[in-house]
Order: sequence, then C-alpha cells, then structure tokens
Amino acid sequence: MHGELTVFDIDWLSMWCVLARQNFGHVFMPDNLNIPPYVPEVPQTEKNCEAMDDNLHVSWVLGSDYIDLELSGRIDVGEYLSFGISGSETSTRMVGADVTVVWNDRIQGVMAVDYDLNAYAQCSQGTGACPDTMVTGSTNDITDISSLMKDGITTIAFRRKLDTGDANDKVIHTDRDVYSAWSIGLINSNGVVAKHHTVPRGNAKLNFGREAVNNCPSFPDTTLAPVTPWQPILLKGDENNTVFVARIGQAGGRRGYTALTGQVSWGIAWYIDDKLIPVLKLQRGVNYTFIVEGGNDPYQSAQYHPFYITDDPIGGYAQKNVQQRQEVQVLAGVDFDSQGRPYPTTAGRYCEYVSNGVDQSEQSETFDEYFQTLTLECQPGEPAQLNWTPEELGTYYYQCYTHQYLGWKIEVVDDVNKPPQTSTPPVVGGGVTLAVSYLYFTFLCAYGLILLL
Repeated sequence: MHGELTVFDIDWLSMWCVLARQNFGHVFMPDNLNIPPYVPEVPQTEKNCEAMDDNLHVSWVLGSDYIDLELSGRIDVGEYLSFGISGSETSTRMVGADVTVVWNDRIQGVMAVDYDLNAYAQCSQGTGACPDTMVTGSTNDITDISSLMKDGITTIAFRRKLDTGDANDKVIHTDRDVYSAWSIGLINSNGVVAKHHTVPRGNAKLNFGREAVNNCPSFPDTTLAPVTPWQPILLKGDENNTVFVARIGQAGGRRGYTALTGQVSWGIAWYIDDKLIPVLKLQRGVNYTFIVEGGNDPYQSAQYHPFYITDDPIGGYAQKNVQQRQEVQVLAGVDFDSQGRPYPTTAGRYCEYVSNGVDQSEQSETFDEYFQTLTLECQPGEPAQLNWTPEELGTYYYQCYTHQYLGWKIEVVDDVNKPPQTSTPPVVGGGVTLAVSYLYFTFLCAYGLILLL
C-alpha cells in the first residue's frame, strides 16, 4: 500500500469500472480483522532450507539454545503443515513423533501448536494425534509465531527450545543427522488435526547444525484439479427391513465423507450395509437392529469405535466435557454408571474396508467403483448388537463414541416411502413474484448507483 497506509485504515474496497461508471462489487473491512504480523525475511546466507515435498519447505536458523523454524507451502486456510522429530532414531515414523502443527485459522489467525503423536488415531482423551495441552503433564512450548502469505505461498515461523524440558518433547540434536516426520492435512472445526493427505514417501533426515545451505527450489503449482463428489446414498428401513450392519472403512478422500457432509474427516468413516455414510431413513415406532463391528479393545484407540445414536452431528461423546454432554442427546448405545459416568454399550469385533494398495478415491468416479478397490478385513471375535426404536420424528446421527466425524444422518419419519414435502414460494399477482423482486432489486441498484455518483 502507498506510504504508511495499512488495511486498518480502510473501511471498504470497491471494484469500480471507469468506463461504465459502475460498482462491480465491494467488501466492507470489519473492525476486528485478524491480520498475521509480517515475517521479516532472514538473509539466505544465514538460513538453511530443505524441501520435504513439492508443497512443504522447512527453513531454520539456530540460536544459542533454540531453533527458529519456518514451514512454507501452498495451503488454504484451515489446512495444516506439520514438521518435527521422528518417533524413531533410525527411520521416519509418525507414531511417537514430536511435531509442530501450523495453520492459518479462520477465527484465531496464525496458529503453531506442539503435538504429541502417541498413536495412529484421532485424538481422544489424550491418545492419538494430540496437542501437547491435551496430554497429561505436557505444555505447548512453541513461541514467537508469525505468518506471511506471498505469491500463493504461506510461510509460518515459530521458535522452540532445543531442549524444552517437557517429557513428551524430543531434544533437537545439532551434532548429527536427525530423522524427521512431517505431514500435510486439514484441521477439524474444533481446531484439531484430521488425518493427513500427504506424508513422507521414505526416510527424511536433517542435520540442524550444518553450515547454512539453501536447497529449496521454487514451489511448483500443486493445485489439485477439481473432482466430482459421489452421490449421497439413501437406505430405507421399515417393518420389512430392520437390520443394518455397521463397519469401519475408508472415508473416500475429496469425493467421499468431506464432500457429502461438509465436515473434515479423520480418514475413516462408518459403512452401513457396505455403503459409505448413507442417510438412513427409518420409520417411527419400528424396532431396528444394528450389527456393529467397529472394535472392542479400548487400548487400541485407532480401532476402537463403539457405535451410538445421538442428535449430535459431530459425535465423539467420550471427548466431551460435562457441559458439552448436557447440550446433546444420546438415544442408544451409551449407559451411565452409578456415579453418572458414561460408557459405551455397543463395541464388537473390528472390521475395516481397507484399500488394495494406494487409495483410489481420486480416480473413482462413483462410490461403487471405489468400493471395488477395497477389501474387508475382520479380526477374530463376535459383533455387537444395538436395538433401537425411534420414538420421535426428526434428524439424528449414528456416530463413534470415542472419535468425531465418523457418522452421518438418520431421518425418522412416519412413512419411509413418502417423498419429502417441498415448500412452494408465495405467488403474487398470478405468478409475478420473480418479476416484482427483480424490479425491486433493480430499483435498489439504481438508487445505490445515484448515491455513489
């Protein structure tokens, strides 16, 4: 901007056509705009840089007892970059890794959070891919956070001590090669990482104490081509169809869970009768049986998905605090002990639809085509059974008790074969509603143009 003008000095911006003397669009600048601070660029002679991936560069400068790191990539708001020390001293391994996750949050602005990857699972009660603040005895040891967006590339800088003293943080050694771990993925609406979509294809190691060398090329254009979401699936249940089988399976990438629900997926989701998160249309007063094979070992967090029914579109009842539990209703699959503590009641053996090699959701135009690339793998044991008779009309959800964003909708109706009613807009003067609205809109535009002139 010119001179000392900043975005905080501007009330609104308009795209104005001089020839047509028309306002082609405008935006108002809110008073509480959260703008990340400017990151002063460190001279390349002092900065190390290595490309972990076409879409992730890691730069660093060593201090006396700390390291300044920058993670750069072509990412969107709500998409994260993560980098840190591997969970193994002899290879790159995600489980056991100590990483920092960075992203630009739509509400809180730039974020850099210390993470403990203690299990290959969504974070639940301190187990899984968890922020240090959700793990007993750990703290967030990341400071001096700043962000810069330039030419479509987001760079987020932060500082961390080489030895934080935190039992769950790894010491960053500067006298040897160190194996690292990194990933790229999406942030859930609750501000916690979802399953990555990009990870190392082999081992990655760095020597943080080396002489400064910039080995990072220019970023290529890694913009993904748009894909067509799969069609939603509807399963009906009436007096003649009362049994459903629930198992775990792959979420279907950009075409599947996220596209169908508008929510970020961990990477797995419920399959009902071999279908990815179908909408269940059930009849009030009919007793239904759900045969559940979502895992029954609570010590295997990644494969422990008790099934329950609720009015909560997010799920993960075990992760909620007392107040959050009071805000949702549980209809089946959860009981309470004598002290009011909840526990799941429907946890059978573990069955999962796994990919035959590399996930083929991007290449599969339909879910049926994608399903042919999956194989069902089941552990020994017996399934669990949940019986439920819906008593009230409305929208409910089948969910996972321990993890969020695995399930989807149940529509309870009186007649599953009756098509939904569609509301008809009021007709004014024999069907001229649209014309009247258009004339009124034209008048407002003309009046606004006169004010602008």
